[in-house]
Order: sequence, then C-alpha cells, then structure tokens
Amino acid sequence: MAFDVVESLSKRFINICTQNNVNYTAMMVTNGYMLTPELLKRMEGLHIATLQITLDGMQSEHDRMRPLRGGGGTFETIINNLKNGYDLLPFVSLRVNIDKDNLQAGDSIYRFLQDNQMLEKVRPYFGKLMSEAGTHDSSRCLNMCDFSEAIYDFLSLTSSCNQHSPTMYPQLRAAACGADSVSSYVIDAEGFLYKCWCDIGRDDSKVGNIISECTINNTRLLDYMLYDPTMNSTCRDCNVLPICMGGCPYKRLADSDDNCTSYKYILQKCLTDATSFFKEKRDHSCESSACSSTCKIVSK
Repeated sequence: MAFDVVESLSKRFINICTQNNVNYTAMMVTNGYMLTPELLKRMEGLHIATLQITLDGMQSEHDRMRPLRGGGGTFETIINNLKNGYDLLPFVSLRVNIDKDNLQAGDSIYRFLQDNQMLEKVRPYFGKLMSEAGTHDSSRCLNMCDFSEAIYDFLSLTSSCNQHSPTMYPQLRAAACGADSVSSYVIDAEGFLYKCWCDIGRDDSKVGNIISECTINNTRLLDYMLYDPTMNSTCRDCNVLPICMGGCPYKRLADSDDNCTSYKYILQKCLTDATSFFKEKRDHSCESSACSSTCKIVSK
C-alpha cells in the first residue's frame, strides 16, 4: 500500500492548501487487504473522505479473480478489515467489477452488506471489465448495452436507500471525464503525467513529468483535449450527446465501437423512474400540506 508515502504527501498537500486558503479533500484507491484499524487510525486527519475498494463478487468469485501472488484468497481479509475498522471508516465506494460470468455479484454483495448493517458507509457500484488494455478475455466482457441493463437492474434493487434523487437522473456535462478535462492528470510513481490512468506505463502516452524534463507527447495530449463530439456525425445526431459528450475518451482513441454512455440504452427507463419519483414527492408534499391545513382548522 505504501501508506508512508500517502501519509507524507497528504500532510504536505494539506499544509500547502492551508497556507493558500484552499479546501483539500482526497479519495484513495486501495484493494483493502492491509486496511487494518491501526492504519485507519493513521488516516485520521489526512482529509481522505472516500476510499475505493474492489470486490469482484462474493468469496469464491473474488478469490478466483484476485488471489495473493503466492496463491490464497483475499476476500475474507478485506471483509474482516471493513468490519473491524467500521467505526473508523470514511465513506467506502465499493467497486464490483462484472462480466458475463458474475452478473449476480452485485446483488449478492449488496445483500451481504445489508445483512451485516454496513450499507451506511459501504456502498457498492458496478465497474465494467474491459479488454482494451489486454488484461481481460474479450469473450467474457459485456458490451455497453448489456452492462447498462445490469447497472439499471442493480440500481433498481438498491434504490429504496435513496430518498433524495431519482436513480441515474441525467445531467448536462461539459466533458466526458478527467481525460478530456483541462486540470486533470494522472501521476505515476516516477512522476510521469498521463491524461488517463489506462495509459500508465505506455511511453507513447506520457504527456509530462513533475520531477524532471522529458519529451512531451503533444499528439496524445491534443487527441484527448481537442476532440469535439459535435464534429462526429454519430455523436452530433445522438439525442444523448449533452449528457454524454462523446463517451470514454480512452476507448474513443482506441477506436472502440462500444463507446457510448449507459444513457443511450436506458434513458427511457431513467426518465420514467424520475417522473415517478418527482410525482410521488409532489403528492406526498400535497398530502402533508393538506394535513397541516386540516389540523389548523380543527385547532381553531
């Protein structure tokens, strides 16, 4: 985990921000294997508001996908860390990577967290396993349409916990993600800068270095930053363009034909749910107002 590095950098970042009257919060990605209560105590005061931890299913599925280097499972240790350190945990965004072989993983994990009363701090969401980086068998990967349907079904299961907004309510966006945003960069262990974390380790994708001078790949940088989805005939004519902005920049540069946002496939369902949500909220508000008025009349 190299938490000494995380701790040292965090303190320096906090000090710089304090001196310049800038608010600082951080998110940390970890596999959770070494997330002991002792380490969580060290994390206090570092302004780490969210942890992202990945489980690829329940024990048998996760241990098959994420074993230790020398063999053996990791699921039990991660779960015990979450349980034993629950009172010290910040919010945990629990990524559940799914493919065709573990479509039910999200449901099982959600019910497990529910049974163990952990949903207040630990909330699961779906991640899409992809073959573009050469790390997963393409025949097992879901296409974006099927992945979107899986997301919708899972969120329908968990929507009872969300009383503040409808499920996947669409919003306008200016960029697809950090890769095509001006102030977003990924820094690797040697100080090299990239626009997307899928590019880490690729010499032809380095766009700078924070430690030393290096040859900057302006082409890669400009490919990310200057793409205009309105110049693409498919995107220009798409009715979800304002809430998509061209899809995943990394997959776009890889010439993927499966690059669209989930909204393209489930927008109608999301809007129908939003209509029901706001109608129910309005009706409830009207009933409360009517009850209040009746009470006032009776009291007089």
